[in-house]
Amino acid sequence: MTEKKNLNFQDIQRAFSAHLKDPDNVPPPSGIENRRLEIYRKLFFKNIISFINKTYPVLRSLYSPIEWEKKVKLFYASHDCKSPFFYDIAKEFLSYLQNEYKFQENDPVFLLELAHYEYIELKLLISNKHIDMRKIDPVGDLSNGAPVISPLAKLLRYTYPVHKISKDFDLNEIEQEPTNLIVNRRSDGKVHFVEINFSSALLLEKIYEEKGATGEEILKEMGIILKKTNGQSIIQSGRKIFKQLVDAEVIIGTRKIK
Repeated sequence: MTEKKNLNFQDIQRAFSAHLKDPDNVPPPSGIENRRLEIYRKLFFKNIISFINKTYPVLRSLYSPIEWEKKVKLFYASHDCKSPFFYDIAKEFLSYLQNEYKFQENDPVFLLELAHYEYIELKLLISNKHIDMRKIDPVGDLSNGAPVISPLAKLLRYTYPVHKISKDFDLNEIEQEPTNLIVNRRSDGKVHFVEINFSSALLLEKIYEEKGATGEEILKEMGIILKKTNGQSIIQSGRKIFKQLVDAEVIIGTRKIK
């Protein structure tokens, strides 16, 4: 008898959950007062859309309130969230857009890039990564030592200038424009986005790829890639980029030799 009751209770839970996710298409379980159901319907959806709104304010601003709410309701009804944590709702929404969402006529072509750009800020803001300075020399010589990039910094590359998009832009005039951004959480606890040129992005990419290489070795390799005949010039320019990245707390020192 106990096993049968548990099964019935589980059936009610599933029916209750299915109705809350998609109340327009899934009938409520019998025996529950509609007034009580309405409280849960509003409460659950309000929490979901609140977290999404805070993470994607620019994306949200590109739609009317009705259009945006419809998109969030589709996510709420159809997506199977893998995490029980509220902070992961924004991550699940991005995953939904990238893998399940069917584009509509009113969607901008840069929807996915803009969503990713806005999500990264939250990801770094709540990251529990910390900088272990025991293996890093904060005043090390970047030319002769191996530069270290902050674990709270990311190099982002987009085909659209996502950092310039806002509701005040004429969305029809936004064209493909290769964009390199560096985003990092600094010592002030805030997340900063900075647009960088191709050379700076290439420098960071090489530091990521060749963790043991010295700054000068990386700059010489860049000179070959960029087909620069004046090696001294690329090294001087690279040192200026190094300083800018240090000032921005993207490069945090050099790797200590064991």
